[in-house]
Amino acid sequence: RIVRLAALHGFDVTPSLVRRQADILTQPYEYLLSALNDEKVLYSNSFSMGMRTLGHDAYEIVWDFELLQKKWGQENGFNCDEKEWQFGTICEQIRRLRPDVIYLQGTESAMPGRFTQNQSSANIATLLKKEFEFIRAIAMFSGFPTNIDRTVDVDILFSCSPAIQEHYGRLGRQSVLCYHAFDPSILDLLKPQGDELYDFTFAGSCRAPESRYWFLRDFLEESLIEVWLNEPV
Repeated sequence: RIVRLAALHGFDVTPSLVRRQADILTQPYEYLLSALNDEKVLYSNSFSMGMRTLGHDAYEIVWDFELLQKKWGQENGFNCDEKEWQFGTICEQIRRLRPDVIYLQGTESAMPGRFTQNQSSANIATLLKKEFEFIRAIAMFSGFPTNIDRTVDVDILFSCSPAIQEHYGRLGRQSVLCYHAFDPSILDLLKPQGDELYDFTFAGSCRAPESRYWFLRDFLEESLIEVWLNEPV
C-alpha cells in the first residue's frame, strides 16, 4: 500500500472546480477529490493510477488543499489543532490507511519545521517514521535542487534530471535518475481546438539545469517562442 503526499503549491483551483459544477464545494470528500483529479492540476493522480495498474493499493493525499483536507476531517470525525491542521490531518489519514510506503511528490513538504514548531529541526520523513512503525520506506521525488536536510530519513530519492542528480551527488547523497513523464490519459480530455494559437511554446521552469535559462534567452531573441514561467528570464 502506497500513499502519495501531493500538493497544489498555491494554485487556486476553486474557480475551475466551480465552473465544472456550481455546488461542488459542498460535495463529499471523495467526490471533490475525484473532481480535482479530473482537472489534471500539476501531477494530478497519475501516480496512483499507474501504481494501481501495477497491482498496488495506492492513495493520494493533497495535503495543502485546506477545504479538501478539512472536509475529510469532518466526514471522519477528526478535529485537530487549527494551527497544525495540515500535519495533524496527514497523520490521521496515514494512521487509518496504514501504508507500507510514503511517496513525497517534491521536496517542499520536507522543509524542516514546515508542519510543527515543536520539532523545528525535523523534516516530515523523520516525523512520520517516529510516529508510525508500520511505514517500511519513504521515497521522495526532487524536480528541483534543494537543501540536503530535506532528504534526511528518505530511503529512496529520485532526481528528475542528470543536473539534479549531480547536485545531490556533490552533497554526498545518492539518487535514482527518474525523468518527468507525460500522462497520455490527458489527451482523452482535450477537445479539438481547430487552428493552433501558438506555433512555438515552452511552459515550465527555466532553471535546473542552468543551461536551460540561456537556451531560452537565445530562443526569445531569435524566434517567436511564447513562454510561461514562474521565474523572470
